[in-house]
Amino acid sequence: MKSLFIYLCILFSSVLTVFSQNSSHSIIGTWIGDLKVGATLQMIFTVKGPFILTGTLDVPAQNAKGIPLTIEQRVKTMKFIVESINGRFEGEFKDSVTLEGLWRQGGGAFPLILKKNDTIRPALLRPQTPTSPFPYKTEDISFPGPSGILAGTITYPHSQGLFPALILITGSGLQDRDETIFGHKPFLVLADALTKQGFAVLRLDDRGIGMSGGSAEFATTKDFSDDILAGINFLKKHNSINPKKIGLLGHSEGAMIAQILAAKYPKDIACIVSMAGPGISGAQIIETQTQTLASLSMTPSAAAEAVQQQRNLMNIVINEQDSIKAEQKIIDSLGYWAVKKKEILVVNSPETKAKLKQIMSPWFKYFISYNPKENLTKITCPVLALNGSLDIQVQADKNLGAIKNGLEIAKNKHFTIKKIDSVNHLFQTCKTGQIDEYNLIEQTIEPKVLQEIISWLELYLKK
Repeated sequence: MKSLFIYLCILFSSVLTVFSQNSSHSIIGTWIGDLKVGATLQMIFTVKGPFILTGTLDVPAQNAKGIPLTIEQRVKTMKFIVESINGRFEGEFKDSVTLEGLWRQGGGAFPLILKKNDTIRPALLRPQTPTSPFPYKTEDISFPGPSGILAGTITYPHSQGLFPALILITGSGLQDRDETIFGHKPFLVLADALTKQGFAVLRLDDRGIGMSGGSAEFATTKDFSDDILAGINFLKKHNSINPKKIGLLGHSEGAMIAQILAAKYPKDIACIVSMAGPGISGAQIIETQTQTLASLSMTPSAAAEAVQQQRNLMNIVINEQDSIKAEQKIIDSLGYWAVKKKEILVVNSPETKAKLKQIMSPWFKYFISYNPKENLTKITCPVLALNGSLDIQVQADKNLGAIKNGLEIAKNKHFTIKKIDSVNHLFQTCKTGQIDEYNLIEQTIEPKVLQEIISWLELYLKK
């Protein structure tokens, strides 16, 4: 759930092709607009010429720079095609400095207005991001994982001794060791705060990301838990780590991974910290998300239809074992939904293919089938569960209540359940909790959340 499932993913590619024609308007220059896809993303298209047009896309909020694009220009219209992410902008010149149109990706079409030579907004400050030199040891490490070499960073105090350690676990969608999102580096902030208080911290690039090898194409949450298990085994052999004091801190889907491991390997895990972790099934989480987001822009009846559509798709994925039949049922369902919205589903389009791949992925099936209760009722190590009162992605009350019930069934004697007021899914102090705030907030993690975690770990991991 890595800041969970609803933000636009930008990937990199080196492919570049060019096609151009004459136009009464010059496309050469920088074109900038704000794309609203839950979050607000600044899209920067740069076109160079004059004879052969070349172009790139930057999305600063996602640290995406220089993504090649194909340019198709007509007299009054323009296409920027970004093959590597199956996305494209189709726009029409309203005047010499304005392109109005749609960004299409993942089966969705989102309004986007581009202005030429507009002033690029300066990057927002991220004052909590620590910078070197650090007052502790920093060691880049690597070790074998189930799918390939896993790479990361371990930090620990300068003093001698065996230190209690935490592994930080990212959530859904592949991210680097700092869990970088919208310029924020929450895991770097966490690692810095924890190491200054005497804890060792290991944070890892997800498989296939950064310096880590392997592939996540067919991986599930269970496979990612095996990566973290390899991290536990690595820490046990480190000469500065107390092998009996290794805890897990998971954010969102990372908390799912912590649940899986704490239930299966109780002797190896000293405690877990769950940040925005689930207590209800993945299917219920997605239904709740859909209801919350749909209600912001739809009538109650339309929102209910959107939830039912999501439920129909998940039921097909869970219950239909024949992949060919499942794909056809999903296409039929998407086609029916398109008709309801007075749209046309093009089955062979890149957008539809991308959506089918996502819906039918092993990860999605595992996630929506996952019921935390099966693991929570087996966890006896100390647990700290924190969720934000304004989190619209993993709703606090529903999930914290279910976590509490599961741990009580396990007869767990040492757990703390807490809803943090006025923070969102990333644990930023916010006003609405909506995704489009994430990028605009300079704070990476509310300091009282950091202190809550540190104080609890002083009791349950250090002693």
